[in-house]
Amino acid sequence: MTSAFEPRDEAPKSAVTLTIDRTLQYYAEKELKAGVEEFQAKSGMILIQDPRTGDILAMASYPHFDPNILSKGTLPENFNRKWLDNPAVSHLFEPGSTLKVVTFAAALEEKAISSNEMFNCEGGKWKVAGAVINDHEPQGLLTASQVLEKSSNIGTAKVGLKLGAERFYRYVRAFGFGTRTGLPIPGETDGLFREPRKWTPQSLPVLSFGQEIGVTAVQLIGAFSAVANGGLLMEPRVTRTENQAPRMVRRVVSAKTCATLNEMMRAVVERGTGSKARVPGFTVCGKTGTAQKIDPKTRKYSDEKYVASFCGFLPAKNPALVGLVILDEPRTTYWGGETAAPVFSRVMSRAVTVLDIPPPKAALLADGVKSAQEVRLLASKSGR
Repeated sequence: MTSAFEPRDEAPKSAVTLTIDRTLQYYAEKELKAGVEEFQAKSGMILIQDPRTGDILAMASYPHFDPNILSKGTLPENFNRKWLDNPAVSHLFEPGSTLKVVTFAAALEEKAISSNEMFNCEGGKWKVAGAVINDHEPQGLLTASQVLEKSSNIGTAKVGLKLGAERFYRYVRAFGFGTRTGLPIPGETDGLFREPRKWTPQSLPVLSFGQEIGVTAVQLIGAFSAVANGGLLMEPRVTRTENQAPRMVRRVVSAKTCATLNEMMRAVVERGTGSKARVPGFTVCGKTGTAQKIDPKTRKYSDEKYVASFCGFLPAKNPALVGLVILDEPRTTYWGGETAAPVFSRVMSRAVTVLDIPPPKAALLADGVKSAQEVRLLASKSGR
């Protein structure tokens, strides 16, 4: 008779590990708290992802919730069940101008536009389908690349109209919006993205620059990761087992399209609205976002409440990291390039040091930096 306590031969179990880097998570939380306080925001989020694998390396939100209070027997009077949600997968927001990257990716892939095609940005004000579209700065004739660089809503709306409703819808869905990512975190939502048959005549122009759509932070960083890695939408993960290969969901656009978009997004940081997102010693590609929030009382866009964001990746060649910073209702200034971008700069400066990512030589020379050691010194000064 065999004892139940005798050892048995069993299949070896694979160790499960978190993809979150403990040190990077610490700095993400630290820089987020500092950014929320500096810009007097209601709340904020920072996500950092490896675009090659889909691994989430940091996922921070502020203010955060201490789960230890649940073990004390009684809940605080101001307890809100939403505190238990992870905002990175459960909180929806309009992405604003960060979605322009998807609009341009689709239009370039479909050859609806070229990067040097000219667009008339109408001096900053344009009426289309009964809606008035405004730019934050008046612009005239711009190339498609300059439209993205200067974040022209009017130019982007015209790009969207050239692409057309059906193709725009197909690509936005292909980039992962409107459906759950499958990340094993409770409370994930699909997002909000209506089918074209439910659109109004003004929907396509405003959707092109990120209105009339609700996304999660995990969806948004996943879309940017697809651009960073050459066009592959990767399944995000926060855990992995030994020998578990990253999973590709689908190819969204070609590597050629991503290379063109890479140059356009690099110009956003070097010459455009994202200049404060620069990281010493690295070439950064990215896009700013400034989205008006819907006033629940009037059901119209508020002139006072905004979501500011910046999403980008580095280095420009063979990107190793994608970062997303979101600040909800900043009060000092609401522009993503003035608020979220500098927070991105600080946390990504920390990230390249923590993860020991070497800077490209070309970027070192462009920044007047002579060595990787000097980059680490500059990075430590950029952080807090």
